[in-house]
Amino acid sequence: NGRMPEGRDREERELGLRLDLMSVLITERGYAVDALKSEMERVSALSRKLGTTENLVPALQTQWVLIGSSGNITASKDFAFQVRESVRGGSEVDRLLAHCMCATSLLFSAELEEAIVEYERFMGLYEPGRHGPALRTGHADHAIMVMMGLAECHTLMGNLEAADRWRERTFAAARQAQGVHNLVHVLVFAGCLHHALTGRTEEMARFADELVQLVEEGGLAFWRGHAELFAGFARIHRGEEDEGFVQARRGVKALLAAN
Repeated sequence: NGRMPEGRDREERELGLRLDLMSVLITERGYAVDALKSEMERVSALSRKLGTTENLVPALQTQWVLIGSSGNITASKDFAFQVRESVRGGSEVDRLLAHCMCATSLLFSAELEEAIVEYERFMGLYEPGRHGPALRTGHADHAIMVMMGLAECHTLMGNLEAADRWRERTFAAARQAQGVHNLVHVLVFAGCLHHALTGRTEEMARFADELVQLVEEGGLAFWRGHAELFAGFARIHRGEEDEGFVQARRGVKALLAAN
């Protein structure tokens, strides 16, 4: 990019390259790394400089991620709703992203019924053929994350039939999608965590095995702690208690170190 003359074309190319770099950083190391913070700030500045809505809303989303990853859930939620208000008359993709941000913030705030309302607003507007490509930029497919969010809300509320329906849709979409981040994310939460929360340990163990294989084959260091934790739980369930506790503790240590 440094060989190009200064100007809009160079800045647009830099924005695309930095978004690609952020995807790699998130997949490999997670959200809590200094390099990602620097990239998010640069992406936000470039998007504002370019001045297009198409670039601005994804940049606002990176700011929202940065606020949330710092642990400030209230500020993250307030920011998400500010974005939603600012794009009320914007494009459908802008509004879809805003609904996703608001819903996820509400989920993290344990406002589950309100989160479902926002997630369902997303699904009511979303059409895969029209919006899919624009929502697959970056490290994750936002539609898949929304479906998983609905599964998680219903799981936490004890609506297990609804949770299972959304979880099936989530896995179907994740297995068809390109990019390992989508599937590993879904395996951790929809596959392992949700089944652990509902006491379905056989299912959790099955997904934990798949998660471990995917993490090892892909060399996904950030997700290794999650894989170790749930694989340890699976071994405990299968009667390998000593080995299982050792592996689960190793996973906890890895998760604490990564965050």
